[in-house]
Amino acid sequence: MRNLIFILATLFSSVVFAAKDSSININFAYPQTGTAIGAQIGLILERTDIFKIYGFKAKIQKLKTSSELQKTIVEGINDVVIMTESDYVALTEKNAKVQAISTLGTEKNFQLVNVINKAYSEKNKEAEERLNGAFVDAFYYLVNHKVEVNKWYADIAKMKPAEVDAASQTNKNYNAKKLSEITIKIQ
Repeated sequence: MRNLIFILATLFSSVVFAAKDSSININFAYPQTGTAIGAQIGLILERTDIFKIYGFKAKIQKLKTSSELQKTIVEGINDVVIMTESDYVALTEKNAKVQAISTLGTEKNFQLVNVINKAYSEKNKEAEERLNGAFVDAFYYLVNHKVEVNKWYADIAKMKPAEVDAASQTNKNYNAKKLSEITIKIQ
């Protein structure tokens, strides 16, 4: 049943965004390790067609350090990144031309933030709405395919899937049963 709901949501998204003119190019980066949920969402966006469904032609990069994530978003190398709230605050203190567009709930008492380069956002007005839809769908994919996604991340992080599952439990959305239970705060 859950897979059917995901498929129906995906088909609906496909119809909505297929009707729009052309694909939006996007350079996206996520943390390769560190925050389990951030990496898992990045892996899902990399290994599924969710970005494509939302009308993006994506180049996806996984980065090892928070300083790499910060640098690539500030310099416009990547248009959107997933990072911790503390990394985002550090950027705003430097007056970086970036903005948070949504959060992925809490993980170990800090937020995971989806950050967009302001120049990219201004150039691609529809991008934020589409991105937030893609992030919600990616999280929904995670809660319905935990075994698969935990294994993906476990292989990269050199962990056991059960350890990834335990670490992921700290995110309030991880045990959602329905799409409506996933709370991603839109900025």
